[in-house]
Amino acid sequence: MIIYGITFVFFAAVLIGAFRSMGGEPADAVAASAFLNRMVGWVTTERDSVADLGDGTVDSAEPLSERARAARKVLAGYQQQLTRFEVAGDDAAEVRRLLSQSIESLGWACRMAEIGTLSGNDGVATAAAGLYAHAGLVLDAARDIELDGVAVVVALTPPRG
Repeated sequence: MIIYGITFVFFAAVLIGAFRSMGGEPADAVAASAFLNRMVGWVTTERDSVADLGDGTVDSAEPLSERARAARKVLAGYQQQLTRFEVAGDDAAEVRRLLSQSIESLGWACRMAEIGTLSGNDGVATAAAGLYAHAGLVLDAARDIELDGVAVVVALTPPRG
């Protein structure tokens, strides 16, 4: 019986320690800068993976719907990371807001591409191209904001799971 008690106390301590280490407090400025820098690079990479959305014309033989589906899933994960990441400071909060807007626009453009009606419907293709362009403008605005004297211009390989 004592072994069960010791095991229970051990696992309770581990769970409490894990819970406390996972947060609730805003990240310091350096961690926020590094995270947001990487996130800008990752979102840019996903935007580039569906670059043919930007011209409004898509060849139906290309597997754009598959690339769009994959990009949308990755972008949804980035959006979840952003919503859980608390930042301190107005500039970091602005970059986070702009990233969220860009991810949302790209997500909707990818949803339109997933349906597979871009080549047969000029209106949907134009809307997807507009959302793609909006995401690019918002990403450019996020890059222009400096965090702690370091411009948000980082091109890293995004995590793929």
